[in-house]
Amino acid sequence: MIDLMGPWFTSNTPWPAIWWNLNTQLTYSPMFTSNHLELTKPLFDQLNNNLQTLIQNVPAQWRHDAAAIGRMSGFDLHAPLNQNDLRKGQFEPGNLVWVMLYYYRYYQYSGDDKELTTKIYPLLKRSVNYLMHLLTKDEKGVFHLPKSHSPEFADAEDAHYTLAGLIWGLQTLIELNDKFKFPDADIKKWKDVLQNLIPLHSNEKGFMIGKDVELTSSHRHYSHLMAIYPYRLLNMQDPAHRKITQKSIDHWHSMPSALAGYSYTGASAMYSLLGEGDKSIQFLNAFLDRHAEPGGLYRESGPCFETPMAFASSLLEMLIQSDANHIRIFPSIPSNWQELSFYQLGAEGAFLVDALKYKGILHEIKVKSLKGNPCSLELQSETDFDLLSDSRGIIIPKVKRSGNKMTISFDTKAGEIITLKRKNLSTARDLLVHFKDEKFYWGLNKDFQKKSSKNSALNW
Repeated sequence: MIDLMGPWFTSNTPWPAIWWNLNTQLTYSPMFTSNHLELTKPLFDQLNNNLQTLIQNVPAQWRHDAAAIGRMSGFDLHAPLNQNDLRKGQFEPGNLVWVMLYYYRYYQYSGDDKELTTKIYPLLKRSVNYLMHLLTKDEKGVFHLPKSHSPEFADAEDAHYTLAGLIWGLQTLIELNDKFKFPDADIKKWKDVLQNLIPLHSNEKGFMIGKDVELTSSHRHYSHLMAIYPYRLLNMQDPAHRKITQKSIDHWHSMPSALAGYSYTGASAMYSLLGEGDKSIQFLNAFLDRHAEPGGLYRESGPCFETPMAFASSLLEMLIQSDANHIRIFPSIPSNWQELSFYQLGAEGAFLVDALKYKGILHEIKVKSLKGNPCSLELQSETDFDLLSDSRGIIIPKVKRSGNKMTISFDTKAGEIITLKRKNLSTARDLLVHFKDEKFYWGLNKDFQKKSSKNSALNW
């Protein structure tokens, strides 16, 4: 697996380790939407091959059903956690749950049921169980987490960083039990804890670090905003959720002195969830202007590969977002982006998606279904679309409209490609060739392959 330095090595790095409270997670974050699941396997193999070490990282009395990882480790993943030996700024019990968010995302994008049931679910359960063991119940029957560290800032009881992970983990375990009908004896306990868990602490400025600890100085990590992103616990169609999201981001970035590269990529991703493309691109441009090297890479005291990878994630989330089988097409595009397309990006529900916007109008979408799940597309369009399956012919979808926003829902079969074309679509040549290999402006294409064949050093 890759560490902080990425593909480089320097003996002068101040961080000769693997970091588990942001860096690893952000490094692997763009692999799912970019349709490069194969690049995530070294990380997940590392988890599975060192499962016993993850178990040994928790106190002995909990090793029968729990696992965790501390802030930093080597490739053996040895990083014990023990809240009874709390050292200031060292006890971060939510790290493994955050890693499991991305392992679960592997399942969502691949639809690999075997990987889910044999590896992902058991380790997710262990990571959640560790946090469950830490809980205490007050006289009102409310569950609390003990004092732990919110990365890069301070210790706090009910720290947002850990609490948001526990909420996501419980919700995910419950959903998986409902979907797969697992005979899990802990389901009632999970529902009870989720129902009686202390809410995330907030005030008039937005989310807080934890109980009685608010953000009072510049803070580069968004450890106090994890419910917004990446856990996506909030419904951005809910006015109250939108309001607290906006307040939280504004307060966070109102104190810029300690902000780092990933502070800007994180804010961009949060604004993309709000559907505000102009602000999303504003933060990405701020990263490029203030922090990025000429090639888009990033360093502080040494190479930090997680930030350019987070940049890639934030850019992708402007183009496509997905939740279960619901896919949003161009959900957060800047107002001046009138022509753009993407090809075979991944989406939750095990789909590969193409889309084309031409002269400000969404013209065409292609959806390849890998596992035959039902699909729902949310997009901006004032006109209707024709749907054609490569194996079933014309498809009549369910369509809902709200202003110029429309949701198109349809069933799929594994392996089929469904093309959505705007009615009365122009047959201009520019549209017909947009998805062809010759139109790839970066990366491998036919022109590159022709050139590389003349030079064996480039002929991979």
